[in-house]
Amino acid sequence: MTPTNGDPPGIPEQALEEIQARLMELEIRSEERRAEVARMDEFVTAFDGRIRALEKEVQALRALLDNPPDQSPAAGDEKPPHY
Repeated sequence: MTPTNGDPPGIPEQALEEIQARLMELEIRSEERRAEVARMDEFVTAFDGRIRALEKEVQALRALLDNPPDQSPAAGDEKPPHY
């Protein structure tokens, strides 16, 4: 068997076709995985932003607990203005 179309010598045409089909399948799977990784990266990045915002909010709430603003008397405890 002599190669006439640039195929490597010694590899049967059927085997070469199977290898090419398998390579194509693997390339398609690889692209699908890349797309999945990109989607997961977007998800993780968005989630990271949400976590950072929540951390800032928790810090602000802790700061309020540590240094509460001046508290006015409760509505029931106030004396009327004419008293």
